[in-house]
Amino acid sequence: GSSNSDFISLELVEGYPRLLIDYGSGTLELSVTTEARLNDSSWHRLDVLWNTETVELVVDSCLGVDGLSPPTSCHARGSVPPFSEQLNLHTPLQLGGRNIRPFQPAHYRWTAVPYGQPFDGCIKNFFYNSKMYDLAGSGLSEDSEPGCPGACPRSDTEVRCEDHGECVGSAREPRCRCLPGRHGPKCALVTTPVTLHPHSYVKYSL
Repeated sequence: GSSNSDFISLELVEGYPRLLIDYGSGTLELSVTTEARLNDSSWHRLDVLWNTETVELVVDSCLGVDGLSPPTSCHARGSVPPFSEQLNLHTPLQLGGRNIRPFQPAHYRWTAVPYGQPFDGCIKNFFYNSKMYDLAGSGLSEDSEPGCPGACPRSDTEVRCEDHGECVGSAREPRCRCLPGRHGPKCALVTTPVTLHPHSYVKYSL
């Protein structure tokens, strides 16, 4: 037989974020039609905030809104169907896709279901209850790899860090984060060391 089951799902649908959440009393669906699609090879921030009554989805902290755009271009808010007040989950968190095959949403009595398209891209800085999780230490993974190779596309114009740094940023704007002792756009330059003696100092013009 079927039974109600709590769940939360966040996905990109044609480049726009879509959130589904169910406390066991009905599925709430929130979506944000941003000014530009989020599948643009740049990093974006998504915040999901919920309590016993309301759920919010915020895109990029609403920092890019020019004041003329409607607030719905970066923010969505909805009320949780009564009478459940908590999200009760005892299953592992799945990022990038789902491991349940075949999947029968009707078994859980969900009134809306995820589209379930696998995520093709990079995820970083995942926080839950203010705690950041180490995504490299997952219990189970498939078709994923540590790091973000897509942030540094392999081409003649890519930012190469000369094995003295790591490429960060995005595929649109890659840049190098150099190791100590190296600097420059590609970390190819050696930093000149300075020895300080008693009563000495260094001045920098900023």
